Amino acid sequence: MSEIEQAVDVTTDESAPSELGTIDSGEVQSQDDYTTDETPKKEAQTGNDDFIPDDQLTEKVRKRFDTLTAKAGDAERERSREASEKAALQARLDAIDKAYEDQVLAQQPPAPPSTEDIFDLEEFERKNQAYLLERDAFIAGQTEVRARQQARDEFAQQAQAQKTQQIVNDYTAKVQEFAKEAPDFQSVVQQNLSGLNEAVAMELMKIGPDASYYVAKNPELRNQLHFADERTQGRILGQIEAKIAGGPQPRNITGAGATIDGLNTTGATLESDPIAKHGARIE
Repeated sequence: MSEIEQAVDVTTDESAPSELGTIDSGEVQSQDDYTTDETPKKEAQTGNDDFIPDDQLTEKVRKRFDTLTAKAGDAERERSREASEKAALQARLDAIDKAYEDQVLAQQPPAPPSTEDIFDLEEFERKNQAYLLERDAFIAGQTEVRARQQARDEFAQQAQAQKTQQIVNDYTAKVQEFAKEAPDFQSVVQQNLSGLNEAVAMELMKIGPDASYYVAKNPELRNQLHFADERTQGRILGQIEAKIAGGPQPRNITGAGATIDGLNTTGATLESDPIAKHGARIE
């Protein structure tokens, strides 16, 4: 049989399987039936050994977040501890300095030698020279201590002035926004808080214009704050802050009697409290 006859015989052989099935069975097999398990499933096709299911990934992220949060908390506690230790050390140094200064300032100036008790001229001159040296040392010590105290007081005053100005600046910026909610802010505060105790006014500014406005809307509360002692003022201010700012803060109010007129508010005036809060009183 020639090669051509063999080729024809193969193509007409009914027993040969077809790509679509066998003629004898009459069944047509889809090409998918010939697909073996050699084709990996979709999840396995990634070929990524680092693949993590979503539930495990979420847990992993949560644990990582908890770890970072714990580390941040530890760092914050460490900073707080270091700040406390530094403050305690500075307080001890300040106490030592103050004790030394008090001791120097308590000293009495030396007395010059008396001619009535010394009859030898050379002895008098010797004692007089010793007196002059002691006097000069006394004057120098007193001058140094007073200069240190003056420098410290000036530094404290400058620091307080800067702190006060920063409070005023922050307050002024907040007033501009708050006045949009309470258009009568300026008039109400100017009318009702003029002459208010400066320490109280400053504490209200620390809380914000809403606190100032709140007090301005409550004249009785304004009078209570103005005439109360420091402890009562702190309690009332804590209640105001709790009502407005969401929680009371410890307050240390010093210096009574000064008025808000002395504050450099750069045009800003104290006020606070739009009408959901308007006219309300702290019970």
